[in-house]
Amino acid sequence: MEMHNDLNSPYILWLKTPKDMDPDLINEDNETPQRRTYLEQGLQNLHEIMFFCEEKYKCLQQSLLNFYAWSADTSSSLCGNCSNCQRRNIERPDLFNVTGDAIRMLKIVKELIEELEDDNNIFRDDIIGVFLQLKNKKVINKKLNSLLIYEEDFNRAIRNSKQAFHLLDDLINKKIIIESVTLCKSSSGFWMPDSKIVGIAGDAEEMIYSYSWDYYL
Repeated sequence: MEMHNDLNSPYILWLKTPKDMDPDLINEDNETPQRRTYLEQGLQNLHEIMFFCEEKYKCLQQSLLNFYAWSADTSSSLCGNCSNCQRRNIERPDLFNVTGDAIRMLKIVKELIEELEDDNNIFRDDIIGVFLQLKNKKVINKKLNSLLIYEEDFNRAIRNSKQAFHLLDDLINKKIIIESVTLCKSSSGFWMPDSKIVGIAGDAEEMIYSYSWDYYL
């Protein structure tokens, strides 16, 4: 168990140790449907926790209440007391609608899937490199800067890699962009997740327009 206090927003993470787990679920030589389901659910939970912890300005109480709300429930109001509400009141960030950025990121994933060779896996860094039109070694070595969408002019609301990764996490959490994960044992004996982007939802663009994409930036 790990306890973390963030001003007025305490939360607890319960962490399973290997001795608590079914050995069949963490054995990479036993690729069963149950193990795949276990990994997919674990990755989804991990993304949701990370996304919640990375939020700087969104009301934490509102996020938790909306997460557990029924579909017919009305959205809760801002609490005004959590650390994020306090930070937002002090820093006064601007509110942007990043729907266009989400559509742009979706189009990048589509083009990467179509253009990259079968033996070239698509990683999160690849998507962000094209989205931000980076000129680093990873982008150049994989020739991502030769993609048509890389050269296109686009007026982004997203300003930096941290915000871009946050948007990508949001798209993955909403299952608009599909990520695959496998557990690999490192040389030091620790189990590490190895993830890659494998596709998009069939109605991905419609899904984007069904959500609100108002971000404090």
